[in-house]
Amino acid sequence: DAVRLRDLYRALKGRTVRQVNFERHTILPQIDQVQEAYIGILPCSEYLNLICDSEGRILRNLFYDNVRDFQGDNPVNKEIENTLRDASQNDKFALLNNGITIVAKSLNTVGTMFRLSDYQIVNGCQTSHILHNNEGSITEKMFLPVKLIVTNDPDVTNSVIKATNRQTEVKIEAFESLEPFHKELEEFYNTYGANRAPRIYYQRRSKQYEGDPGITKQHIITLSAQINVFISMFLEDPHSTHRYYGEILKTNNRLFRSNQSPTPYYVSGYASVALNRFFHSSQDSPAIARYRKYRHHLLMLVRILKEPQKMPSLNDRRMHSYCESLLEFLSNDERAKASFLEAIEILDEGLASLDGTNYNQGNPPERRRNFTEAIREIALRRRSGSPRRNRSSLKSFADLQSGTTRTRLQGEVVSSRETFGFIESEDGERLFVLGRDLDGPGHIPLQVGQAVEFAVVEDSGGPNRRAVKVKLI
Repeated sequence: DAVRLRDLYRALKGRTVRQVNFERHTILPQIDQVQEAYIGILPCSEYLNLICDSEGRILRNLFYDNVRDFQGDNPVNKEIENTLRDASQNDKFALLNNGITIVAKSLNTVGTMFRLSDYQIVNGCQTSHILHNNEGSITEKMFLPVKLIVTNDPDVTNSVIKATNRQTEVKIEAFESLEPFHKELEEFYNTYGANRAPRIYYQRRSKQYEGDPGITKQHIITLSAQINVFISMFLEDPHSTHRYYGEILKTNNRLFRSNQSPTPYYVSGYASVALNRFFHSSQDSPAIARYRKYRHHLLMLVRILKEPQKMPSLNDRRMHSYCESLLEFLSNDERAKASFLEAIEILDEGLASLDGTNYNQGNPPERRRNFTEAIREIALRRRSGSPRRNRSSLKSFADLQSGTTRTRLQGEVVSSRETFGFIESEDGERLFVLGRDLDGPGHIPLQVGQAVEFAVVEDSGGPNRRAVKVKLI
């Protein structure tokens, strides 16, 4: 019953009861899953009684189910404000405004007195704030179109929100914030992260924390940012973050699933804030600043490097403890800095291993899947302590075919039936290689000039080094 308990807590915490005189109204016909519905006009001054507390402060919790928060002085809001302040126009306010939609869970009426309980302003957030901000300009001639719906069905509520917000410019992906997972994630940030430094906030609605003096922009994770940092750190898909977030939402079915833990979403947000702090502390270093375009790759690498156990599936209960160990080192600035620097070393190694193609601006390494896979493999080898792998081409190779002859080459006894050769590494070092060190069963024929990948070990017969685990590319 965890979900039911959470919903009860949310309902009690946001419980609001207000009474207004809704004199000019019409009862709408019976509608399925709707207990009552009304449409009419309400004096603007009377409407303020619904959205303000006893001290005249606007009740922000009433807009929890809105697609976006108050957007400030944008052109549309400025136009509403100008109409309200213009004495020659404000009596036409009811004609020029789209109005307000209210969804309540219960309603008691005595004549024209309406007592609303547990209600939300699901459309009209902008108008509500402008009326509140310009209360002194409201006159008795000013009315507001109001639609009042009484229902306990969340599907009906969501349908109403989507339909009424179509009248304004709201992209379809913005409605994602209405899904239960995002509301749960917002509360998870506010509870699980309440005592963590720095405190971070999930902004599921546009400009939700605008104007809050206690919250800086650097500590806010927007919906689009949440998508990018999560798919990078936990889905290992940093090369896709240049795409529009709405497109990612449509094509990636591993995001915001109801059976997933919110913890990895929080951790990815926390990690991105820690990474931004790292870049800020290194702002005097151009050598570090140039890695900003790989910031999403760095998030993936740090997770791989600093969590030695295999990552559980996203719906596994072990994911929570897995993430908590990541948080432990991310919350320590020095340890986090060391991790980011190690991740940068891996980036350098991956960039050095590129095949020399002249990438155009539309296909840089940070947008290529094979680059992500290359640095991921490097990080996994580092984590496991495996030797670093190099790339080069085979310079020479031969077969010893002199009967039973056995030859000692570079400290290794080579039988007459065994192949051997030499590889020149990227830095010009000549490395000995035996046929037995080829990856794969049996004899793999090699030709001079073939591209190979290999690790380097110290030769047991002396100071020279040998190529091992050689694999054809």
